[in-house]
Amino acid sequence: MFTINEFSLINRDFNKAQQNRKKKLMKIWGILLGITLVLVIAALIIFPNQFDNGDTVWILPVYGGITLIVCLIGFFVSLKFLSEKPFFEYLYTTIIDKINREEGLFLTYESYEKGKFDFNKIGGIFPYYALARVKRHIKGHTEDQLDFDIYDTTITTSSNNSQQTHLDGIYYVLHKKSNTRVQVRAQGKPRVKGLKFEKLEERGSLKVYKEVGMHLNAIDYKLISFVENIEKTNNLKHVYLSVIEDEVHLALWHKKHPARKHKKVSLDILNQLYIYFMSELEQIQDLTDL
Repeated sequence: MFTINEFSLINRDFNKAQQNRKKKLMKIWGILLGITLVLVIAALIIFPNQFDNGDTVWILPVYGGITLIVCLIGFFVSLKFLSEKPFFEYLYTTIIDKINREEGLFLTYESYEKGKFDFNKIGGIFPYYALARVKRHIKGHTEDQLDFDIYDTTITTSSNNSQQTHLDGIYYVLHKKSNTRVQVRAQGKPRVKGLKFEKLEERGSLKVYKEVGMHLNAIDYKLISFVENIEKTNNLKHVYLSVIEDEVHLALWHKKHPARKHKKVSLDILNQLYIYFMSELEQIQDLTDL
């Protein structure tokens, strides 16, 4: 946990990162606003008689006016804007470093990781071609030396001009060999490539799917109870579990995400975030112990 002295230093650097981000956004909107004003003035000079013609009188007020208003709004909003990037790029990195030192762990942390992620394709929880955007990625290994990944991610699919969000939350991957294939999910159907599942049970809002032709076993019932307990003890919108041969996948969509940006960072909030990140590691260990 953090002390008041540690918080003072962290808060100073965090506020500095926020100010740098704000200045960057103000500069971008300021440039756009300047370009718009130059173009509007140029249009007035180059086409001085445009307001005398009924066919052109509306062009500059509509297009120029709308662009100018958008740029003004963007500029003034940036004055009060609180970016989430300093949280992910600085604050959460600091918390993970603290956890490593105090708990003797070797977690690695990366914010806004780029690349193509295949965890959704392997887990088969969401549509196969869904796109995963990762805000943070924590890698480590459990007490039993099993590798794991924790992603703060948004998983979406797009069709024409619409976009559907399947998950905006935490996606856990535990690399553990299990003697079962089962999914416990709040909605939708399994999407594991090459495998077919059928629904065998419904437990309240949860549906249990098993590979076609297979029956639920003792391990499956332990997993079902585990998901039911998560659903009861967390403020969740949806929960999903997928167990395949070599991996366990768990996706949690919180109604209010505990580790997104806060309006103000205090010592209490900093320590609450520390506790929350520790709870993610405990969640992984709970999966390991099943």
